[in-house]
Amino acid sequence: MPRPKKGTLARGESLGKAREKRKLQREHMERRGLEEKEELEKAVERLAEEVDMWKWRHEGAEVINEVLKDQVDELSRDNRELNGKIDRERAAHRETMLELQRTRTKLELKLRKSAQIPSSSR
Repeated sequence: MPRPKKGTLARGESLGKAREKRKLQREHMERRGLEEKEELEKAVERLAEEVDMWKWRHEGAEVINEVLKDQVDELSRDNRELNGKIDRERAAHRETMLELQRTRTKLELKLRKSAQIPSSSR
């Protein structure tokens, strides 16, 4: 059965019924449109809240990152200071060990010399 042309009535349908039917369909479509619009608005609101939450987290992470950078800088400074102190201590230890070695060598030479001298000439 061919579709009726646009604007024509279905068999047995009065002009008033057709208008009422179109009016109900239009109202139904408007209600559906409003419901969809409300759902979309709610979805947009939820997304906005989520964006705010992620912004807050991001800002918090940036603050934490800055604090950690400051701590790393401070620890790096402390580390450089300690490494300098360790280097100075090592140099002092090396000098002390060299001085002890020289003193030991001198004492060993004196001991050898005194051992070579006969006891009667002492």
